[in-house]
Amino acid sequence: MRLSPELLWQIDELTRKDLQGFRDWYFMWLLIATGVVVLGIMLEGPEVIHETVNILRSPCRRKEPSAWIRWMALVGWLLVVVGVAGEGIFEVLVSHTEGLLQNFNEIVLIDTQHESAQAEERAGEATALAKGFESQIADANVRVKTAEAIVASANAASREAVLKVARAEARIAEANARTEELRKENLILEQLIQPRSLSIQQQKDIGNALLRFNGGVARIDWKDPESYHLALQIEAALKCGGISVTVTIPGGSSNGLWFGPPPGIEKSTGVEIAWPKLQKDFGLGLGSALIKYGKLENVNDHEGGSEVPPNPKHPVLVTVFPKPLKVLAGTAPCTVNNTKSKH
Repeated sequence: MRLSPELLWQIDELTRKDLQGFRDWYFMWLLIATGVVVLGIMLEGPEVIHETVNILRSPCRRKEPSAWIRWMALVGWLLVVVGVAGEGIFEVLVSHTEGLLQNFNEIVLIDTQHESAQAEERAGEATALAKGFESQIADANVRVKTAEAIVASANAASREAVLKVARAEARIAEANARTEELRKENLILEQLIQPRSLSIQQQKDIGNALLRFNGGVARIDWKDPESYHLALQIEAALKCGGISVTVTIPGGSSNGLWFGPPPGIEKSTGVEIAWPKLQKDFGLGLGSALIKYGKLENVNDHEGGSEVPPNPKHPVLVTVFPKPLKVLAGTAPCTVNNTKSKH
């Protein structure tokens, strides 16, 4: 792993500070040893003075030194010996540490010079590379100008394409609007041509609602194939409620009496229910069940006329007319817009 220059510089500084610290510490002890030598010499001073005085005196007047002078001289001599030895040792250590510090500084200097030479070499390479880049930049500028011309031409073509796309989108929007109109018209048409029908559950619900009229009699007439299928489903629902039902054929006859709509009233669509006087509750209940559970529209119920005395066994007449259709009514002329779309 290559160390960063900043980390190497910090390591060099720490090493240099450690060497300088050792040198200063050894030099401090060298000064202390020198002070010990000086102290030892000062302790030997009284003996030197005493000997000097004895030399100046006549031989008969000379005196022996006192005990304290001898003891001070001995201690001074020992201090001189220790101090001189310490000076020698610490002077050697100071010299060795200074040599290490000097060698370290020289190594750092050589390394710095080597890095400077490498930096100059890299600077030369960078200069040559920059010149190469300048040539490439000039070539790139030429290519950029060529590309700008191509882009300008492409922009013009793009604007024309945008106009074409806008026209196409307008036509698509118009086509989508027309498609939506046709879809709505188809839904309306599907609703118009969808035959009326009673599900199995609706037939059961109608039969359950008519159970209280169990034993009643009804007759069902129909007018076209669509009303015939609905008549069969109404028949099944009535039979589920215990009603005796007869489905007639258009133009035919049945055993029951005919109870048609009141005079002057003409019904041609939907489901019509006519009951004899004694079957009013059954007739109203049947009409309510067809509306509530069968969800049938245009269900009309009324009391039918009779030329014979009332009879509880006279059937309730259910006439299934064709499905109601919505037609345009009125005498005002229609306004037709014959505008043509421009493409």
